[in-house]
Amino acid sequence: MLILGAIFNCLDPIMTVVAGLSVRDPFLMPADKKDLAESAKAQFSARDYSDHLALVRAYEGWKEAEAQQAGYEYCWQNFLSSQTLRAIDSLRKQFCYLLKDIGLVDHNSETYSRWSHEEHLVRAVIHSVLTTKGKGKRDRMIDSPLRALTPKGRILWC
Repeated sequence: MLILGAIFNCLDPIMTVVAGLSVRDPFLMPADKKDLAESAKAQFSARDYSDHLALVRAYEGWKEAEAQQAGYEYCWQNFLSSQTLRAIDSLRKQFCYLLKDIGLVDHNSETYSRWSHEEHLVRAVIHSVLTTKGKGKRDRMIDSPLRALTPKGRILWC
């Protein structure tokens, strides 16, 4: 998914989604305030009912709040885990470093996020990787339009 995000110049939100898939859910659901927590989460995904894009919006809002030293309040008001958002931030930095290290992106990583606000493109990248037709990983690879074969006929999956 990271490679596709770089190819389609929507790397920033894709890094957030991939990092979010690697950690626990940052949306907290306390039993005594479940309705309020669900309402807070709905604000992030109201337009399109996408948990992935809700995560991207929550992370972006947290980053803006952090820049103003208001990250803790932002998390408190929106029922978010600041620890999980920090873990996502750390993973994003690692992804960026690794992508630069292998030469997929250069030092001007903004170039690779030029289309990050095009939600249809971001959705397409996410969908192309996460959609499965069968139950196994091999089924997902074979049925995906985004696959490549090695000279020996093996399937490469990014």
